[in-house]
Amino acid sequence: SINQMANAYTLVASLTAPAGATTVTSNAFNVDGVLFAGTDQNTLSGNPLPDQLGRFTINGTTTTSSSILSVPYHINGMAQGGNFLFAGDPISNTLQRIDFNGNVLSSVTAAFPITCCNADMAFDAANNVLWHANNSETTPPSGGEIDKLDPTTGALITTYPLSDVAGVTFVGNT
Repeated sequence: SINQMANAYTLVASLTAPAGATTVTSNAFNVDGVLFAGTDQNTLSGNPLPDQLGRFTINGTTTTSSSILSVPYHINGMAQGGNFLFAGDPISNTLQRIDFNGNVLSSVTAAFPITCCNADMAFDAANNVLWHANNSETTPPSGGEIDKLDPTTGALITTYPLSDVAGVTFVGNT
């Protein structure tokens, strides 16, 4: 198990044979991190689709490269769910499960407020819930809330107004 990004990892395998021990070392390899970011700039500026999915690869601890993928849906909040991503689209009120190339794997009607201005999401795999923070069109902090969603059905489980969440403030459209 490797849980740290780094360059030049190797694996060592040892076998104990009747004639003695044999050790083999693999070639060096890197463990990279991948970060995904979606933009709803087209949605906010009134421009038509496509929106964009940014895929940033961190090689070891020093190099960053990126690619931008156009997607035929609005992205307003993303979360990684293992070998796929959740992408929230409050314009169509859907929660999409997408692959790392932006292709839609499944889509369900979600409990996003359609007037949602901007959102962030986090997937809690241990409890199988999707947390969705949104700043509605009303003046923060009274308009903001944190929603707990069922990631399979998109159904709203619980809503926490920001007045119930100590130390959280939405600023503008962030």
